[in-house]
Amino acid sequence: MTQNILIVDDHSIVRAGIEILLSDKVDNPFFYETDCFEKCLYFVSNYAIDLVILDINLPDGLKTMMITKIRTINPDQKILIFSAHEEDEVKIKYIKAGVNGFVSKLEDEQKFIDAVIEVLNSGNCISNDLLSRANDMSFIEIKDKLSSRENEVANLMIQGYGNLEISNELSLKMSTVSTYKNRIFEKQELVGIALSQFLDLNSLESFGERDKCLKTVVRNFVFKNFCSHVLFIGNNMLTGQNAIALSSKTNTTDALQALKQATVALKKKYKSLSRSRLARSMI
Repeated sequence: MTQNILIVDDHSIVRAGIEILLSDKVDNPFFYETDCFEKCLYFVSNYAIDLVILDINLPDGLKTMMITKIRTINPDQKILIFSAHEEDEVKIKYIKAGVNGFVSKLEDEQKFIDAVIEVLNSGNCISNDLLSRANDMSFIEIKDKLSSRENEVANLMIQGYGNLEISNELSLKMSTVSTYKNRIFEKQELVGIALSQFLDLNSLESFGERDKCLKTVVRNFVFKNFCSHVLFIGNNMLTGQNAIALSSKTNTTDALQALKQATVALKKKYKSLSRSRLARSMI
């Protein structure tokens, strides 16, 4: 029985190499090939394709949306990603999207051959470890939506760097930094907002009669001698109001985990500041 294999890669030498490599390793193969995703959809729609070998960096590629579009045409279509990426977080992203396997182009040829045969025969060549991590609903995919440079900018933003500091750190123009920041926020959904305040509590007065009460005297003694510089999250210490809100669309646990990460980063940032400085920022 003929096994129809569609090779989708924008490099002709890669497509030719795959065909040569598999021609005597797969039983009765027949190869289709294309250099773009649009034609990939055409082949899946009009031919009985047993396996799609798909590169994720196509000129008209749509990242994980490609998997969705292929499966819309054929829900049972077997898909093996063959990509220059080797990072686990990239593999997990596509496994969560529903692919049957993921092999890096940096792997040796035998691993690629084994993966093709395994997907054709059993429908899956994903390790238990990666499958388990892909099924972990606490896995956060925020970084997956960003380019490598956008991730670099985002990581520095998380650490509290301003535009000028990011510009110097990454050797980018200020305008370029602003462009990357805009892209980051365009790709992310705002899930909540919290006010953070790093305060020198020795210089923070109470209001009215409270300045004269015993509780305030004790508080001031503690602040002066033990912990005058404190990072507050989610409360406006100048007015006493709560200052945190989460979107009803977001998972509270995930949002609080992100808030914790941001708090740790802010704590490190403010520790490096002068103790006499009052700093306020928004998460």
